[in-house]
Amino acid sequence: MKIFQKKKTIDKNIYMPKKHGGEDIARRRKKRHSIFKKRNKDTGKRKFALSRGFLYAILILLFIGIAYLAIIYINHLRSTDGTSEFDNVMILGINDVPVYPEATFIFQNTIEEPSVSKFLSEGNSAYRLPLNTSTNDVIKFYNEKLPKYGWEFVLSVSVGSEDMRYGEYWIKEDRGLRIYSKFNDVWYQTITVEEAKTGLALEVKEEIARNLLLADSNTQDLLPDFPWIIEIPKEYVISYTVSSYKNESAVTFRKLGSSETVSLTPVASIYGEAFDYILNDYVKELNTKEKTKWGVKNTFIISTNTGSGLRGSIGNDDILREVAVIPNPYNNVAYVLDSNVYKGDFFQYVLSNLEPQDKTKY
Repeated sequence: MKIFQKKKTIDKNIYMPKKHGGEDIARRRKKRHSIFKKRNKDTGKRKFALSRGFLYAILILLFIGIAYLAIIYINHLRSTDGTSEFDNVMILGINDVPVYPEATFIFQNTIEEPSVSKFLSEGNSAYRLPLNTSTNDVIKFYNEKLPKYGWEFVLSVSVGSEDMRYGEYWIKEDRGLRIYSKFNDVWYQTITVEEAKTGLALEVKEEIARNLLLADSNTQDLLPDFPWIIEIPKEYVISYTVSSYKNESAVTFRKLGSSETVSLTPVASIYGEAFDYILNDYVKELNTKEKTKWGVKNTFIISTNTGSGLRGSIGNDDILREVAVIPNPYNNVAYVLDSNVYKGDFFQYVLSNLEPQDKTKY
């Protein structure tokens, strides 16, 4: 008996397992690159929407923008009501005079020097003005600010006045104040009330009398190529020597029939050491040439025809000599003026009347 078995049919169509998520992965990748479009689950249509990260970025930028506008607004309010970050900063040496905006103390790097300390302790100061600042800018600033600190304006003396010192004069209680500009610096000088009201007229009168006594019609000039200009009375003999500083010329004035001498010696660059150190270098060299050993006794800051300088005395026991360090912007060299007569009129005459060559250069 034959047993018939049902012949199995082989399905030639091979069914591969369906790869789940292939299209979804591609769809998700595509979806990640779109920060604006999302699919609505109900309708299947795309709608505009922002991603969370993008929203955070917008919020951060918005916050920065608001902060920036707030800063601008605050600065505007400050400029509107006349206040600034410099209003509460007083100048060194005088505690009720504000600093001119962005001005810097001239002797900041040598503030520990005795000459600077003495200069400040006597109620004086000097600041370097920012670039492109005129004398009128300084006058306008203090005309507005000083009355708020109790100062009363009393006098304005212009440059070129023959009987008073130029500058702006103020008084407060029992003090006087002179403010004046020299080159790109502003100087503050504490004086008496009487001196402020008269514009230091007595001091100028004494200087004029001294100059008239010394510089009459019989005067002589320095050599044309010498870095300084001054008229010297005929009673003084002028002699020149070569100094040890870069072979620059030094000059000595010797009074006829007297032992009085005043010398002007180049010592160092004005861009190198502080004036106190320059004076010390001068004394060291002086001690190698003379039997008498000199030492610096005292120094103080002064204002010269060429900017800030130094004045003081050197001594040995009871003998004193008057000295001054003066910068020359013509050749950028600092000179020491030295007189063997302490507090002599001729020393003061030279110090007051020395002018550098080619004044238009600086």
